Amino acid sequence: VVSLSLLVLLSISGSLIGSADMAKLLQSNGDVPGGTAVYACCGLGTMISAFLGCSPVFISMSASAGIAEGGRTGLMAIVLGLYCLLTAFFLSPLASAIPHCAIAPILILVGIHMFHQVRHIDWNNLAEALPAFLCVIVQPYTSSVEDGMYAGLAFSFILFMTTGAFLAFLPERLEFLARCTNNISLGQPEMMTLRIPWENLKNRR
Repeated sequence: VVSLSLLVLLSISGSLIGSADMAKLLQSNGDVPGGTAVYACCGLGTMISAFLGCSPVFISMSASAGIAEGGRTGLMAIVLGLYCLLTAFFLSPLASAIPHCAIAPILILVGIHMFHQVRHIDWNNLAEALPAFLCVIVQPYTSSVEDGMYAGLAFSFILFMTTGAFLAFLPERLEFLARCTNNISLGQPEMMTLRIPWENLKNRR
């Protein structure tokens, strides 16, 4: 239950933020207009789908294709939903007759629209770049979205603990770590080195 809840929550959050950013609706503080309603609808739909024995409800990044074509309101989602219902109940024999090779170019274009969000990753910051890289690489090799997410989260936690970043959450170290921030040195554009003065940390004990 926890694993499925985490997967649905991360999928909804990632798709919501990514779609809002593509539509230029993401606010400067990271909030998404109407985001609460989206989570509420997905949660209610997931409870109903569980009662009916169906898969959970989440946001599909296939909507990025509609956003790229100019869709900005809920009308686009309604139209796409009607098309899906029409295909499922009336045109399913015709849709199933379409060969996979004919669908592949469309999926590639959708993947391009989805992948361009990686430009927001700070690739010079290894603490951010390595978990993101694992998420991108592990998912296609394992054919599992949740495995990619778990790999990224696990490695992010490892870096969080081994680089000393967790010290920032200790109240007695806040003032000390504020001075440590000045000791972060950036090397070559493709590399970052984080130096923490552990000798000063020992002297404060």
